[in-house]
Amino acid sequence: MTKQRRVKQFCTTRDTAYRLSELAPIEFESATNCSDPSVFIDTTVKFQEIQGFGGAFTEAAAVTLDKMPAHLRQEILAAYFSPNTGNAYSLCRTHINSCDFSLGGCRI
Repeated sequence: MTKQRRVKQFCTTRDTAYRLSELAPIEFESATNCSDPSVFIDTTVKFQEIQGFGGAFTEAAAVTLDKMPAHLRQEILAAYFSPNTGNAYSLCRTHINSCDFSLGGCRI
């Protein structure tokens, strides 16, 4: 039997007291102790390694951020990237002439 471990869980629902807050940990149990709906994890099989988490950044988002006061821009960036008070993003994706949120329209 493997050693029991805990999984941290966080709630990111906006407009609630739980926004970006840590909830009670989830305990791993052996398969023989399961009575509720369960997810089974085979730790001996690995498919890929997670490099990080992040989001997409569009031209419209960049222009909007640029027009904001510096203190609000800093607050938004902290909400994305801060490991202590934000989502701790470590990756970003941007488009190259292929975004619906481009200010210049379609260029072919």
